[in-house]
Amino acid sequence: MKRLYTSELQRPRTKSMLRKPLQILQNNNPLFMKTQTESDLEKSMKLSPVDQQNVDELRDQLFIQRNQLLELYIKLYQVQEQIDSKIRSNDELLQTQLNQMVTVYKSQKEEQLNKINQLNK
Repeated sequence: MKRLYTSELQRPRTKSMLRKPLQILQNNNPLFMKTQTESDLEKSMKLSPVDQQNVDELRDQLFIQRNQLLELYIKLYQVQEQIDSKIRSNDELLQTQLNQMVTVYKSQKEEQLNKINQLNK
């Protein structure tokens, strides 16, 4: 009589059922795969002439773009230096103007104090 099981988990395992997952693991896992020889590896890594030409073109484009980027960084640095220089000169100019205004204010205040003192006498 054949026994009926309510779920797959309750069903007893046979040797062939236990062996099958291990075989699948061995077939799909790189650790269990055969290692390639160096010549096979070199053959698989060698590019076709068209691919090699594409790689060379991309490398040239990358080099050109890298140089353009460096030029832009240099220009950016120069502009930043100019801006900093203008800011410093403006700061100095503002400081000079402020000092002049303070001097004028002090002199006017002193004159007013002198006038007040003269009137009080």
